[in-house]
Amino acid sequence: VATEFLNRQMISLSNDTLAVLDRAGGKCIHLLDAIHGKPLGAPLTHMIDINDVALNQAGPATERQLIFIDANRALYITPVLRRCVVKLCSIVDSAMWHEGANMLAAVVSEKL
Repeated sequence: VATEFLNRQMISLSNDTLAVLDRAGGKCIHLLDAIHGKPLGAPLTHMIDINDVALNQAGPATERQLIFIDANRALYITPVLRRCVVKLCSIVDSAMWHEGANMLAAVVSEKL
């Protein structure tokens, strides 16, 4: 990945996990062990382009969760280690994890 193309929407880092959106296809998220640099399973793939990724910051690696927003502005969540992607809502403008607790805030249809 060319570093000049990295931005906050395509990369997320917790103390144990790194999530990187593959801009070549736009539909694939690579999840890596931040300590050893090894992949955490196969890349997560989605049906359409992904615009934003974010990892939760609280808790152990076994409870790490990933959210992503796709090109249709739908918000999805999945545990990093047990991939089970669930759609949370549609028409999402942005979403963000709390830094110290496993709480997620999202702006949906211009409402928090």
